[in-house]
Amino acid sequence: MFTMKQIAHLILVALISSTKIQAQCNLKPDGSYGNKSETSVVVQFDYELEYDPQQLLNVSMSVVPALERSFNKAVLLTLFPNDCKEAIVNDFNVIGISASPEDSVLPDVTCSPMFSDSNACEVVNAALTVYFRTDEEHSKIDIQEKAQDITDLVLESLRYGMEETKFILSISMKRVSFYGEPYYPQEIRDSLEAPLDVKNSQELSQGA
Repeated sequence: MFTMKQIAHLILVALISSTKIQAQCNLKPDGSYGNKSETSVVVQFDYELEYDPQQLLNVSMSVVPALERSFNKAVLLTLFPNDCKEAIVNDFNVIGISASPEDSVLPDVTCSPMFSDSNACEVVNAALTVYFRTDEEHSKIDIQEKAQDITDLVLESLRYGMEETKFILSISMKRVSFYGEPYYPQEIRDSLEAPLDVKNSQELSQGA
């Protein structure tokens, strides 16, 4: 299993290599990359999108697909850090990613407290599929453990991107963070008189 130090190192490698990868590795129109295999892991997560409702309309049709592609690009940079070649993740060859299953807004789920009462917020169920090679030497337990390693790496790379506001695609988008983890962009935190404590986000939102 990956340690947090190993995950941090892999994300750093992806960042160092990102300029070359962006020039050579491109997602297909459907948000996929590489090849499919019989062995795969579906990485699922819920995220919160806080936005200005006066500027963003029809979030499900416009913003969610754009974010889905942006997430996949970040995963591409993490899983394929070496000139778009097959990536080795704990002895497993990662050969492709897919945008499926389709992301969708969860209409009955409430966001964490928002920074501003004038904003709107949606919780989105998101998922992507990572394909990797195995052979006869790998047991079912090995495959499950490696699938978990891939899941951890993908989620941590997305968390890093959210904290660095890499997924804020327009000025009308105020926050993109994992559900229940209301991370606020630096410019918002800087505007507060005291450091933002997510445990007290309700109080801060009411005082904004």
